[in-house]
Amino acid sequence: MSSQQLAAFFYTVVEPGLYRCNICEQPRKQAQRTGYTNLISHLNSKHGEEYAEFQRRNLTSLEVFGFVDEVTTQMYDWLRWNVER
Repeated sequence: MSSQQLAAFFYTVVEPGLYRCNICEQPRKQAQRTGYTNLISHLNSKHGEEYAEFQRRNLTSLEVFGFVDEVTTQMYDWLRWNVER
């Protein structure tokens, strides 16, 4: 999930460059065209548990279930890369 999508989920745009956190209602400034680092940093530092839970629920990898090891994942990625070429 991109930073822009995360910002759209966790923040409401008050005006260009000003966002309001949907969890704590705190306003956050973010200059336009500079990414969403400030907003994501706020989530990590102030709402770590909620942010971690959101990320966990939105993972699409089978590793979430704990039964796909790293070697199998690498082999799958390599095969997929070869097929898509």
